[in-house]
Amino acid sequence: MLWPGLICFKLSSSPVFFAISAAKAGKDGQKVIDLSRDITHIMFNVTHYVMKVSPIGIFGAIAHTVAMYGLDVLIPLLKLIGTMYLAIGIFLVILVIGAAVVTKVNLVGFYESHQRTYGFGLHYISF
Repeated sequence: MLWPGLICFKLSSSPVFFAISAAKAGKDGQKVIDLSRDITHIMFNVTHYVMKVSPIGIFGAIAHTVAMYGLDVLIPLLKLIGTMYLAIGIFLVILVIGAAVVTKVNLVGFYESHQRTYGFGLHYISF
C-alpha cells in the first residue's frame, strides 16, 4: 500500500513539473499554456454560474424537506448555525484578542484603519 502523503505529493507535483516543461518547450509549450489559461477561465465562469443559481437549489431542497417532514426538521440546522456562530465568537475572543494582547496592538485603531478594506471585501464577497 502506498503512503497517502506520497500520493498527495504525486498529485501536487505533477502539474508543477508539467507547467515547467511546457514553459521550457517554447512556442509549442506556449500553446498548451494558453489552452490551460482558457480552460481555467471557462471553469471559473462555470463555477460563477453554479454559485449564482445554487441558492435556488438550496431553497428548493429546504422547502421540500420542510413540506415533507415539517418545521421540526430545521431545529438541528439552527443548532448547527448557532454552534458555528459560537465557534466564531470563541475564535474572536481567544485568538484575536489574545494575539492583540500579546502583540500590544490596539484593536479599535486597527479596525478603524482597515474599515474601508473590510467594507470593500464584504461588498465583493456577497457577489
